[in-house]
Amino acid sequence: MACPNFENRILDYLDQTLPAAERQAVEQHLAAGPECCVLAGEWNRLDAALAHCLTPPVLSPAFSARLWARINAQAAGVAKREPALRKAECEAEFLAYTTWLRQRSLDWAGLLDGIGVAILLTLGAYGLYGLSSAVAEGPATSLVGSPGTLTLLLIGAAGMLAAVGWALKPRNLRLMALV
Repeated sequence: MACPNFENRILDYLDQTLPAAERQAVEQHLAAGPECCVLAGEWNRLDAALAHCLTPPVLSPAFSARLWARINAQAAGVAKREPALRKAECEAEFLAYTTWLRQRSLDWAGLLDGIGVAILLTLGAYGLYGLSSAVAEGPATSLVGSPGTLTLLLIGAAGMLAAVGWALKPRNLRLMALV
């Protein structure tokens, strides 16, 4: 079996495309290794047989000019189309990335709304607790007379109304359905 490291170099040697230093190294390897020398001989015979059986195609004199004209025409079309195509690709990539970010980012407004509602519910419960304790202490006229009790009543009512208002927003209805 021939040396796998030298097979490509042997082909280049047979095609006479190696630099002088590598050419000498391949010649020394062929002299030292009989298997590689046999492989090089087989490839030489195959190359000679193919050259005898096959005739290279003959190109028309205008082929080169036509080929370069087509290349230049396609290059001009690509150059005109390239910026618009690249812009569309960049816009699509940007849109996809921003959509991905929106889906995975924290909804700060919703979080703050939820915290606010929790605070308002707490204040409302506290206000209603104060109201209930004031009613238990005396007649209803004492509610208006005490500024602290009136404040608790207003805070409780405002808290409850804000919580109900928040809960009735369409976005928050969807959020509460998940809970």
